[in-house]
Amino acid sequence: MSHLPYYTTATPNDSTSTSYTTAFGGPKDHTILRSLIQISLSFIVLFIFGLPLRAFTIGTAYTEPCHESITLEAINFEQVEALTQDLVLPDSDEWLAVADTLPFVNSQNRSLETKYVLMSFLIGVRAPDVEEASALDLSALRQIHLANDKQAEHCLRKSEHDGEPGNYRAVESCRDAIAHSLEQARESFSREPIGQNVRRSLQLNFYGPVQTSVWAPAYWLGRAAHTVQDGFSHAIRSENLREIYHVLNYIEVPGEDYEEHRDGFAHSSNADDCTSTTEHRQLALEAQIATRALFDNFYDVVLEDSSRNIDNFLVTWFDVDTNCGLDNAMCDTPWQNHAEVHGNQLGCSNTKRGFSLIGTLLTMLYLFFKRQDSPRILIERHFTNHIKKTLK
Repeated sequence: MSHLPYYTTATPNDSTSTSYTTAFGGPKDHTILRSLIQISLSFIVLFIFGLPLRAFTIGTAYTEPCHESITLEAINFEQVEALTQDLVLPDSDEWLAVADTLPFVNSQNRSLETKYVLMSFLIGVRAPDVEEASALDLSALRQIHLANDKQAEHCLRKSEHDGEPGNYRAVESCRDAIAHSLEQARESFSREPIGQNVRRSLQLNFYGPVQTSVWAPAYWLGRAAHTVQDGFSHAIRSENLREIYHVLNYIEVPGEDYEEHRDGFAHSSNADDCTSTTEHRQLALEAQIATRALFDNFYDVVLEDSSRNIDNFLVTWFDVDTNCGLDNAMCDTPWQNHAEVHGNQLGCSNTKRGFSLIGTLLTMLYLFFKRQDSPRILIERHFTNHIKKTLK
């Protein structure tokens, strides 16, 4: 499976300003060296402690691009073509510099319009996990993930979601987050075509912060898709995965006052994997089907029947069965055992992988000092290829 380059998204306000900040013209050596130092520290942390993953993973040097692949598999390109008949590409082609770094987007067989929409989807689906931080800045990511007001967008419990009443409120918060993002997508689609392009900030490692135009409907659909998908990896569901029994807890688990019966089961990195076992793939496939249903809902509303709303989608995929809970072993759903397995995908228990990562780091540093005339090309090419082999 291809990996996306190691970039992150931020979420500034929806300004249509044409200002553009970029380092594509040639990053200075100190910027690249700073990125290398950040990567070095990240790999040391990963090697010693492992990384507690959260949600279906996004593509980085050390995680599979689950959110990206699930989203792209769910896209109906006939619908995209119908939705973008009046699409107006940005006046500047600067967005292509970003799109061309994305393996999922960069294809000679794709039109410029399709590339632009796919790039916007991917930037949106990654945004809830990284906000303004680099995917390599583990300290910053941890602060983002521990924010109480960010839990709903990941279908996780807030600190006040205690007991069975809190479980129901957690699902309601998740529904509200999906509805909000979908409403933003609808509102942006109702604008004149030129007004559907908005600015978003990214961090491209080895480049630093940049800004790019995105197609707002796809960006917001990507954010909604992220929450929908987390509704599968962050909740214990019925055997057929259609009903929610129990929402997991992330922010309170490290605390001394954490009580499972009150605060809910702990978030499990095991459920965030989308590839390693048949069970993981089944969970990801059902999330993909739900994501396709979300996109169908948007298509139907904006092009077919404006009187429809998201309620039918939420009832179908985010209904709560209050008869199955902690007191009755959640009706013996097999997904309870799946969620209860805690662990790190990149823990130090895998010695071979750990030493391979250290080897990659040393080679990167060697290439940087040996060939400073083209550090980005050398580092990115070696880093991407070697990590792919390491993570197989």
